[in-house]
Amino acid sequence: MNDYLVCPKCQKLVKSKIQERTSGLYCSTCDEWTVVTSHFSAIETDPNQYTLTFQLTSLPPKQTLKTLSHKLKLNYITIKNKIDKKHDFIFKGNASDVLELIEVLDNTDNTYLIEPNFYY
Repeated sequence: MNDYLVCPKCQKLVKSKIQERTSGLYCSTCDEWTVVTSHFSAIETDPNQYTLTFQLTSLPPKQTLKTLSHKLKLNYITIKNKIDKKHDFIFKGNASDVLELIEVLDNTDNTYLIEPNFYY
């Protein structure tokens, strides 16, 4: 066996593992990492900005409303008025922020449009 494929403590095989922002070789017997480096997903390293446009047809549940309010930096009254008047919500941000907002929107009954804003 190659030295880099076994745990230096127990000599059992290690496996490649990614956990949150850690990537490396992991020994499940010792419950320890043996070789570690940083891991960032493609979304986290995407340099582009995106515009997310969506419309809500009804007031979302309280927790969803709180999250939207925080992400969009809008208060309850403004959000309610936009829903009542069928106005679009527009959010601009990096890929990670847009993905977080989409995950919240997936709990509501609506459609959305994502457009990349490429800067050359």
